Amino acid sequence: MMRNWIFKAMVTSAAIMMITGKCIQGTKDNKGYPCLTEFLLDYLQHYSYTEVHIVIYQQGKVTWNFGRASREATWLFIGQDIKSFLSKDSYFPLDNKIIFAQWTNASNGWSAKIDLWEAYQAAPHLNKIATKVGYWRSSLRRTSSSSSSSSSSSSSSRSSSAFKLTTLDREDNTTNVSEVQKKETVADYFFPSGNIAPRRNDLTGLHIRCLTDTWQPFTNNKPAAEYGVTIGGFMGESFDVIRDMLNFTYSCRQAPDREFGDKINGSWTGLVGELMNGRGDVIVTALDSTYERTQVIDFCLPSGVIEYGLIIRRPEPETWANYTRIMDLSAWLVYLCYILISCLLYHIFVAWSDHDQPQSLADTVFDIMSLHVNQDGTPKRIYLFVVVMTSWLTLTFYTSVLISSLTIPLINPPFKDIAGLLEVKSYGMGLQKGNSEVERFRTSKDPTIREVWSKIVMQNPANLVHTAEEGFRRVMEERFAFFVESGYYFYHNSNNCSIIPVGETVFRYGAGMAVQKDSPLRLILNYQ
Repeated sequence: MMRNWIFKAMVTSAAIMMITGKCIQGTKDNKGYPCLTEFLLDYLQHYSYTEVHIVIYQQGKVTWNFGRASREATWLFIGQDIKSFLSKDSYFPLDNKIIFAQWTNASNGWSAKIDLWEAYQAAPHLNKIATKVGYWRSSLRRTSSSSSSSSSSSSSSRSSSAFKLTTLDREDNTTNVSEVQKKETVADYFFPSGNIAPRRNDLTGLHIRCLTDTWQPFTNNKPAAEYGVTIGGFMGESFDVIRDMLNFTYSCRQAPDREFGDKINGSWTGLVGELMNGRGDVIVTALDSTYERTQVIDFCLPSGVIEYGLIIRRPEPETWANYTRIMDLSAWLVYLCYILISCLLYHIFVAWSDHDQPQSLADTVFDIMSLHVNQDGTPKRIYLFVVVMTSWLTLTFYTSVLISSLTIPLINPPFKDIAGLLEVKSYGMGLQKGNSEVERFRTSKDPTIREVWSKIVMQNPANLVHTAEEGFRRVMEERFAFFVESGYYFYHNSNNCSIIPVGETVFRYGAGMAVQKDSPLRLILNYQ
């Protein structure tokens, strides 16, 4: 009958000594774990764990099925034969946090030799992958020294060492040793990084059910097999690269309702609903994170940024307004002040001149105004030349602006932002059904957005359009503002001058892949 001891401790110096004391006491009749205290001190201090579960097991075949427990807590298994763990019925989740410390026969001056292993499976029905990820060695010289000085000296040298890599054969779960050039004598130990994602790089042919929809430029899908699609766009290309790196296969399909996902009467639609209900493993498209979505699925790191704003049909230009647009109130006031100052200075100049006959103020104004309309007048040397040049410059500026305005008419949209939409009152506004902007408008705490939602959008159920193309069509045919993702709009309407964006970006969020709640795939995909 096999006995096992499980210990759990908060990592403090006193607790370490207490744990190691219990371990030694529990195995005092078993001489197979020399230097156990020193090893545990080095191990726990290296990782600074707040909590670790320590299991000491004896020789024999054991079935371990930790599941969630091995993913949420850190485990250290201590034994003499890792093969006893790798039975057919044992299951080690993809993101488990278990390390196996295997004592081996001491030789070549070592008083203790410990190899550190990890094992994982991409799914319960797939083969196990076991890898040697580190080691710990204690020499006879080290055994006689204090554990604290040993820990200090080893930490300075462990970064320069390599280690042996060992994997299991995927067919019969036997050990197939492949040595990497190493110098284990250089350092007392090498502990693997606490980030397990780089070492979980082989999904052993796992088949992933992918959910997607077209949203350029992120994804540009094409029909494939029945109900299936082939992912295009830069996210599709990136997913193919990840597939080759991680050794998995996948098949993709769209949601039956062709929506991204919104919560309606307590039930989720679209891609989010399919993923939440277990009918897919990963969503590959520009799915942006919202509060309600994060409660039912997990999002990976964003693949890009999406921005939302308003678009409307381009207003007809006001042709006659181009003649007076440049001459606004400030321009007229400046021009009037220039005329008055010119007349006053010219009148003073003539009155004090020894060569000119005095003239009335009315004659002075007549002379100045005649110069401004390029009529003949009596030149008064340098001052009159300055007046003439200024009048020419004014006429030239006005003419150039007028020509440019007639060539490219200036557009004056009926409103300039989402708040102006409320003031106009003659425009409707639409959102794409099932997209994240519907939730953002519905749950927003911004008073302007909430008012737009209640007074404009919800006044007509048809304002929730089924596709972006339907929204574009209504913009062209009606007095209708469509709230749409900017990248998608520019991708499809970059050459359409009949539709223009209005105002600045309203929402800006990251978007990318998502997986089922608590799926181990999230850790692996985030690392790629």
